Amino acid sequence: MLKNHTKGVFLAAIGTLLTATTVQAAPIAPAAIPAAAMATIKWAAPSANWSSATMFTQFPGTAFQRTIYEAEGAYPNGTAVDVEVTDTGVMVEYEEGITMAKVPANVQAALKANFPTLAKISEIEWVMKPMVGNGGKVVNSIWYEFEGMMGKNSVAVYVSQDGSQALLDMTNTN
Repeated sequence: MLKNHTKGVFLAAIGTLLTATTVQAAPIAPAAIPAAAMATIKWAAPSANWSSATMFTQFPGTAFQRTIYEAEGAYPNGTAVDVEVTDTGVMVEYEEGITMAKVPANVQAALKANFPTLAKISEIEWVMKPMVGNGGKVVNSIWYEFEGMMGKNSVAVYVSQDGSQALLDMTNTN
């Protein structure tokens, strides 16, 4: 749950991983989220309590431009949850806060091998991004997101569920 909301969005397109930026988010009340978007948010996390929301434009100025609504909240047990959907209710991303103890050993090994200088990890999330695979089939791409420091830069690193890919989100460095 990056606070500047200019995080990269990963898209699978003909075997190439592309990164796209977004326009700075505007805070809104959760009640201001359109009904179709809120229905998907409630479907994704039915018992969550929503504390804040934002609206932003993804892929501005392109044929793929769309409005995204992000709801942030927590489950009754305190676990953080963040859901992003389009204004028409298409799921973009689901994130759930976890601890390092819940990160699989292969993912931890890939993180250490590929980003040995990542330090001061402040947040870890289990991330599900529905993506369109070969033949138009929707698949759920599972990633682990680690927010921390590399030198003086605040960064986000994504490691795939199987540990085969480890990516630095270049749109979240400062």
